[in-house]
Amino acid sequence: MGWWQGLKAGWTSWRRARGAGRPVLTVVRFSDGTSDYFHELLGAAFAAADMPVELDFLDDVPQPRINALLDSDSLTLHWFLRNEERYTRWAPVPFGLTHGLVGRRILLIRPADQPLYDTVRTIDDFRALGRIGGFGVEWYDTKVWQANELPVLEQPGDWRVLYRMVAGGTVDYFSRAVTEIQGEAALHPELAIERHLLFHYERDQRFFLSRRHADLAPVLAEGLARLSADGTVDALIAKHYGERLSPLALDKRVLLRLRRP
Repeated sequence: MGWWQGLKAGWTSWRRARGAGRPVLTVVRFSDGTSDYFHELLGAAFAAADMPVELDFLDDVPQPRINALLDSDSLTLHWFLRNEERYTRWAPVPFGLTHGLVGRRILLIRPADQPLYDTVRTIDDFRALGRIGGFGVEWYDTKVWQANELPVLEQPGDWRVLYRMVAGGTVDYFSRAVTEIQGEAALHPELAIERHLLFHYERDQRFFLSRRHADLAPVLAEGLARLSADGTVDALIAKHYGERLSPLALDKRVLLRLRRP
């Protein structure tokens, strides 16, 4: 029996052990819609591997709780930026999920602050502003900013309070991926999308499975590879992010490349 047939046989046993019907995977769902792309990609990948699944949702779980749920196998998987700690903590699926878009960052700022950023041409110019960025605890972005000697404030618990922290002046900006900033700005009209700068580092998100579900990693990887080969990944990126990217005028912004830690 080959490896793929073995995986299918194992999957069939896994399904049988849990009763009839499609296997149910528990994942996080965010009410702001930022999880929609990953859900559709996940479902399509398992379907492409001829192993369709159903998704069971936990709504608006904060980042530290997501980590704990994965550790306890109460969550089947989640999508994160890859780093060494996550590779040893959970079971990674070696496939970049957004074609690097998540490594392109734009700032959410207070509208009145835009003139401060208009003069920036280099990362040294930006550093000289002394502006403080708000980030969640254990975020890879935090380490990137620190590696580039940029001031940060880490917010424990629910990272969504960072929107209020920017508006209230506790921090000066909130770095967001180009794939998510339009939707978030619409939900927070007190903030503005910074119009001049585009930060970039080489990184992408990947699916990480809890240890109990590690045997699903090769199946998911196979499905994602098939979706990439037939153009489905590109189509899903265009579907979920195309209208959001166009107004950002990425090619007209000043590009600031960041060192990775």
